[in-house]
Amino acid sequence: MSYYRGNPEDMVDALGDLLETFRRPAWHQKAACRGMGPDLFFPEVGGRTDEAKALCASCPVRSACLEAARTSRETSGVWGGLSSRERRSRRPDAA
Repeated sequence: MSYYRGNPEDMVDALGDLLETFRRPAWHQKAACRGMGPDLFFPEVGGRTDEAKALCASCPVRSACLEAARTSRETSGVWGGLSSRERRSRRPDAA
């Protein structure tokens, strides 16, 4: 007997969101950007990143965020206060 009376697709979406929450690293819970949309951190090519970097500057988990981006070799967006170009230029193999 099923007690869920809503749209099954909504239930699947909600379960997917819950699973995604469990897959995230613990530091995500303390991030200054938690709950914000991605537009600020993933601007269009040539877009401004100063607002994202300003938020990152006060973030208590900035170093963990930056390390995660470096470890995964994230190719876009602002992570830990650095743009993708800045992260690439600071990699040891960038010389």
